[in-house]
Parts: sequence; structure tokens; C-alpha cells
Amino acid sequence: MRPRSQPADDAHAFAIAAESAYRPMVRYAASLAGPDLAPYLAEDAAQEALVKAWRYLDSFDGRGSLEGWLLRICRHCTYDMLRREGLHKDRSERLERPQTVRPHAAVDLEILVDGLPLAEREAFVLTQVVELGYEDAAAVLDVPVGTVKSRVARARLQLSRELRTAEVS
Repeated sequence: MRPRSQPADDAHAFAIAAESAYRPMVRYAASLAGPDLAPYLAEDAAQEALVKAWRYLDSFDGRGSLEGWLLRICRHCTYDMLRREGLHKDRSERLERPQTVRPHAAVDLEILVDGLPLAEREAFVLTQVVELGYEDAAAVLDVPVGTVKSRVARARLQLSRELRTAEVS
């Protein structure tokens, strides 16, 4: 159990953490929501997560990073919003990929990442885009560290194949 600080100290520390975690939370929520829903849903999910985190700040036990805890709440808020919209599915199943990429055309990595299976996409975005450590990403996803590492490795392999295919086309 962590020692209890003064409420003003908690508010100040939370404000600093929330400010630094907000953009990564929006990026993570956007990666879960997909490009069609990301503009409005990602911001809403991040804001809802911060409100919930503030409300339940006493439940943060300090075992992991505060940013990881905020991202985990953001993950749940994003999925709750997608469920309310009737859209909670692995987007990789319903993405339509272009059949060919024009030679010398820039490859949109975001589209390729969106095409990853959900488990790999989450692990990849948390570690490579949001830049969480593997331990914190494992806490957000509630899986062992080794699982995060293998998911990131599979995501990198798939992205590498996709990029090579795009270069050849």
C-alpha cells in the first residue's frame, strides 16, 4: 500500500501525469477505433478515461507506471464506446486493402498497422508508437511480458512482409 499524500499533492501529480499521457492515450484509442471513428471517438475515450482515473485515483496502487494505468483505463473506455456503437470487432477482418500499390507511391504505415490482428496491433502500438516499455504494455493488456514481446515480433514480421510486397508491386 502506498503512503497517502495530501489531496492537493494528488491533484497536482495527476494533472502532470494526465497532461503527458493524454496524446499517447488519444493515439492508442485511435489505433483501436480505426480511421473512420478515430477523429471523434479517440478524444472522447481519452477524456472519459481521465475522468474515471481521477474518480478512482485511490485504486492506483503504484505497482506499475501511472501512464500504463491510464492507458489501461483508456483501452476499456474505447472498447466500451465501440460496444455502445455496435462496432467492437477486430477491424483487421473488415479492412479492405488495396490490391496493388503504385510503384514509388508512399506506403501509409498507419493503414498497414490498422490491418494487423487486434492482439498484435495493440502490443505494437503500445510499445512502438506510445513507447511504453514491455512491462507496462503487459500490464495494460493484462498478459505476460513474453506475450507482448511475441505479439510485437509477429507484428513487425507482418509489417515487414507488407512493406516488401508494396515495394515489389
